[in-house]
Formats: sequence, structure tokens, C-alpha cells
Amino acid sequence: MSAGKARQRVPNRLQDHRVRLGLNRVEAAERIAALAAETKAEEIGLDAHQMARHERGVHKPGKLYRGLYCRFYQATEDELWPRPHTHGRFKIVRGVGAAM
Repeated sequence: MSAGKARQRVPNRLQDHRVRLGLNRVEAAERIAALAAETKAEEIGLDAHQMARHERGVHKPGKLYRGLYCRFYQATEDELWPRPHTHGRFKIVRGVGAAM
């Protein structure tokens, strides 16, 4: 990545959900890995470092990890990764559609 080009962060609420459960990253990563093993999902490589990258929005987790986060935190993808608001996306033009 060039010095002048910063990668846009992926907004999320992962840390909020983890903190609400009173867990540190190591504990949460271990529990999510156990959940993956229980459901016979493939072995995952989630650790505290990778979880920190997900929480900071440096990297959006893939489909498998997103599903595990949703199940673990009992939340939807939209709750964990809210979409940005689109206010200001459309220009309001005065007079268009107005009665004459």
C-alpha cells in the first residue's frame, strides 16, 4: 500500500458486543473457535490479533467468520456491520414535481 493511500476502515460493532459479554479478545477468540468446532465447521485460525484487526475494521472477516461472529454474539450481520447512511446521496432539486 502506498504512503498516500489509506485503506478505508470497515465500520462494525464487534468490540461493543465482546465488551458487553465481559470478555477479552483471547477469551472471545477461544469461544468462537470452540463454537466452530462444535458445529463441525472447518478449523479456524481466529486469535486475539486477528480479532483486533476485525474490531478495528482493518479487515472485514470472510463469510465463515461473519457467520460465527453472528452466532456467538446472537446478532445479525447488519447489527455487527452496519451499513453507512446514504444521506446526501441524492441531490434535491427545487421546483421539480412542484404544482404549477
